[in-house]
Amino acid sequence: MLDKILARTDVKELLHKALTDTRFNSKDQEFSPNSSLFIYNLYSVIIAMDSIIKFSIIVDDDKYVEEFIGQLRRMLKRLDTKEDLMYGESKLLCQIVSRILNIEDIDDYESKKQIISYIYDKYIVNGYMFYSFNSKLKDKFLLDGIDPRNLEIPYTKLRQVSHIFNDHGYLNLIRINYEDDVHIEITSSPGLAYLKALASPSYISDLCTNKEYMNDDKYDKGAIYRKDYEACRNNIIKFCKNGNYSLKDMTIIMNLLVTEWNRLDITASHPAIAFIKRSALGRNYLKDFRQILLKAEKQDVAKTIQELMEDKNEFEIRYTPITKNEMFIRELPSYEEIYNELEAFVFQSEKQIILNEDYMDDFKEEIYPNYLHKALNSYGKSTILGLLGILMITLGATLIILLTYYS
Repeated sequence: MLDKILARTDVKELLHKALTDTRFNSKDQEFSPNSSLFIYNLYSVIIAMDSIIKFSIIVDDDKYVEEFIGQLRRMLKRLDTKEDLMYGESKLLCQIVSRILNIEDIDDYESKKQIISYIYDKYIVNGYMFYSFNSKLKDKFLLDGIDPRNLEIPYTKLRQVSHIFNDHGYLNLIRINYEDDVHIEITSSPGLAYLKALASPSYISDLCTNKEYMNDDKYDKGAIYRKDYEACRNNIIKFCKNGNYSLKDMTIIMNLLVTEWNRLDITASHPAIAFIKRSALGRNYLKDFRQILLKAEKQDVAKTIQELMEDKNEFEIRYTPITKNEMFIRELPSYEEIYNELEAFVFQSEKQIILNEDYMDDFKEEIYPNYLHKALNSYGKSTILGLLGILMITLGATLIILLTYYS
């Protein structure tokens, strides 16, 4: 279901508009249920992707896709705060589930319980948690599962770079797992998983776009999301120059970037997410579910669903392997795909609308270089023929007059 939704042209256009929405350009927004900050205008795209993934898990029915996408588009267009968007997402899911269950009055307590129980079963009992990674690792994970001990993280180089930053007063700039504490981080938030996947691997993101230290306009904070190697490289060079790093230290840092960028083919990579069965993690229930149902009697059902799907923990640590049978993997659209490819699509769509109105000749001239030349030749030929025709008609009329006059 998720692949089919993301392949739709209207969904690609929706994501493009969300990414280019100027309302979010200058905001550092928080994304519930964690405190992670978004840079630039990624905020509304993350909300959109969070909603799409939740819909694919909870509804999973082609019948409601059109309605869902239309409502999601209106929601993103009208709402611009974290609270409103997250509430709107839950309300949209409630509305569609109520249709699935043939419920007309969603304010009735028995109806609320049906909606909540349905979403609880789909999203929690039979739902998923998420692990984000670079798509270069997809085949390995599909074959062997995800084992924290076999992630091929360059610990030696990371420790070396970390020591350099520590010596300059930047403690823990790069977050790394040491060999005696290898683990992965999983989350129950689809939106947070997508954000982390966009900036994967995290140690490269920390290295070249760390917002805690690169906090002014000299740095391109969106470089890692765009998979822009030159921008990431320039960020590191500027950061090292500003901190008076030695050439030797800068070389060590740059070597880490170059080696890992090539090994993981980051430029061509996609954000990838492993959907891990909650049942395999022992997270397929909520201890306070009965309290949630009781609370719903006096509370808006959409607010209750929002709390049900919300997890107060940003990430959970996982030390043991995840087998290939306990998960499936999806590659999601990259920043560049959403922005550049849709930019071309939207441009062509707008151009076609103009062509249909007035400018077909201009289009032909642009596409077919000889069109104008041919048109002028045709015009010249038709003009000469027309003049000859007029001349013959004139001569004929003159002869008729003369013959009539002298006969």
